[in-house]
Amino acid sequence: MATKKTKETKKSSGPKVLFGEPIITEQENVKMKSNDPTLWDMVNMLFTKPHEFSKLSTYEKGKNFFMMQRIFAIKYPLQASALNHLRISGGHVISFWCDTMQKLYVKQPDWIWKAFKSIKTTKTLEQKKFDVTEDTMLYYCQKHQCSRRELNEAIAKYPDEMLEELKFFEKNM
Repeated sequence: MATKKTKETKKSSGPKVLFGEPIITEQENVKMKSNDPTLWDMVNMLFTKPHEFSKLSTYEKGKNFFMMQRIFAIKYPLQASALNHLRISGGHVISFWCDTMQKLYVKQPDWIWKAFKSIKTTKTLEQKKFDVTEDTMLYYCQKHQCSRRELNEAIAKYPDEMLEELKFFEKNM
């Protein structure tokens, strides 16, 4: 009988590759960048330290492009809309905003921070102003054969008239 010759192969613990030797990377020396400026750091830097802001790379400026556009669109909606094209680099748009804001404002304007706070406060004031019970609204929907969604749309569109009508309806219940 013939004996079979077996090949002895090296067992490697690394990844399997088709051609050549496997590439081994050293993961120990790689450190995460933790000193990248956040959105609010960039907004502060825009007004307080413009020289440091100009030293940032276009990529770093472009990372916060969307949110900075939203912030500046509160006060300057036409300019933000014009700069929102796909072919314009986000970093260059942020550089434009930096140059423009430095010419218009000596210090950081208050509207940047107050704009976000005012949105929340106006919603809470509207909710506090509309003081009709839930049962009244449900009964109103049943009597007028409308859905709750339609009632909410009417309240959103005509808040004063609907408030009067619902209070009158509540008195007559």
